[in-house]
Amino acid sequence: MTQTNMRRGFTMIELIFVIVIIGILAAVAIPKLAATRDDAKISNIVSNTRTALGDMKAFYTSQGNTVWKDAATLIDTITDVPFETACGTTAIGTKATSAAGKDFVLCDESSATGAICITMTLTDDGNVTVEATTAATPICKGVLSDPAIQGIVGGTTATSSKVHQLGGIGVER
Repeated sequence: MTQTNMRRGFTMIELIFVIVIIGILAAVAIPKLAATRDDAKISNIVSNTRTALGDMKAFYTSQGNTVWKDAATLIDTITDVPFETACGTTAIGTKATSAAGKDFVLCDESSATGAICITMTLTDDGNVTVEATTAATPICKGVLSDPAIQGIVGGTTATSSKVHQLGGIGVER
C-alpha cells in the first residue's frame, strides 16, 4: 500500500468568497449598530430629564421652599441623575453654567465639542425651568423630537423652554 501526502485545505477562491461575505455582513451591521447607539443616548437623556424633574418635585414637596433655596448645593441629595460637569471641551464648572450655580445640564458627549441638550434651572421661589436646545447635533435633535420631552419643555422649537412651578399658590395640593 502506498501512502500519499495529500494536503487538504481551502482554495484561494473559497477564502475570497468568505471574506466577501463577511464584508457584506459588516457593511449592513455597522450602520445599524451606530443607529442603535444613538437611540440609546437619546433615551438616556430623556429618561434622566424625566427622573430629575420628578425628583425635584418630590424634594420640593417634602422639604419646602426654605431648603430649596440651597438646592444647588444639595443636587446630589435631590436626585441620582448624573448631571454633566463639562460638555466635551466646554467646562461648565461644578455642575452649573450660571454664577448662581443653579443650572444643571445633560449633554450629547458624542459630538466633538459636547453639546448641551437639556438645561434645568432652579429658582429660589420653587420653580424649575427646563430648556431643550438642538445644538445642531443628531442626539439633541432626537431628544427634542421625543414626545415626552416636548411636554416637559413645552414645544418643538430649537430653544423650547417651560417653567414648572413646584410650590406656591399655583400648585394644587
